[in-house]
Amino acid sequence: MKGAQRLVPGVLLAALVLGLSAPLGGEQQVARKDFPAAVLAAFAEAYPNATIKAYVKEKIRGRMVYEFESVEGTKARDVAYTAEGVVVAIEETLEASELPPVVKAALDKRFPGGQILLAEKLTDEGVVSYALQIRHNGKKTKIALDAEGNESKP
Repeated sequence: MKGAQRLVPGVLLAALVLGLSAPLGGEQQVARKDFPAAVLAAFAEAYPNATIKAYVKEKIRGRMVYEFESVEGTKARDVAYTAEGVVVAIEETLEASELPPVVKAALDKRFPGGQILLAEKLTDEGVVSYALQIRHNGKKTKIALDAEGNESKP
């Protein structure tokens, strides 16, 4: 995969295209001052070198969460926390080389010779999955895989 720089600007669009935000709703961009101190501290400790692009409040599964849309180097990352500073979900771009071997093998088997256009690692309540956009035989295809390389719902 060439140029992770191409991934960074498109990560939010990709999330919408891939349907990754489906369980999310009522997203509202807010100011930093509207985030609880525990949330700000948890993010600063976990990602001290990240540049925050947006602060977002939204309800996920009936509870209010506080999400940072951020970039660190070539990696785009969205992290959602409870008001107490506990991580709920993380979406982050990956280089193809960062995919686990079992996921890469599943892609190679399903799409031999395919090119990975976008790779994201999703962690939702501790469960890891991968959302990918592939170019195979001249067509763009979206696929979601669990951590074992099995196809899953995005």
